[in-house]
Amino acid sequence: EAPKRPIIHCELFFPEHDKLSGAAYGIFFNGLVWKNGNKKYSRKNYLFKTLKMTKAQKQNTIVFLDAQVGKSFNLLGYVSFLTPCKVSGNLPGFERKFYCSQLVMGALNASGVFGKGVTMLEDVHPHAVFDQLTNITTATSHPVRLRGKLKFIL
Repeated sequence: EAPKRPIIHCELFFPEHDKLSGAAYGIFFNGLVWKNGNKKYSRKNYLFKTLKMTKAQKQNTIVFLDAQVGKSFNLLGYVSFLTPCKVSGNLPGFERKFYCSQLVMGALNASGVFGKGVTMLEDVHPHAVFDQLTNITTATSHPVRLRGKLKFIL
């Protein structure tokens, strides 16, 4: 069931077995892409979506995310949500920039979870990530109910 309010943030989370903590990647408004090796999610209002991945897909996702750590926030792309024209954070000659949903979709595209040669749009609002992944994910309010799978917070 879709949430009543729009989703406004997303992150990728790789939980440890039987714990509410694990490695997480994300970016906040006007910050840098970060990795927290021991992030804990304890708020009950978070929504997690579980995505089944092969070991190779998980590895590709992590390699992509590790390469983005420290990169800047895509402020122009973020502000472009107010206009009919979206601005990519991947401009030739410049270091790639991200807002949260670009980071998530970029990582998932790098993983290959959408199928061989299939690439989903990255310049999307966080709620579009929620919608676009509905058919390949399972939603849960608790990150360890489905152990051992990639989860991300929306």
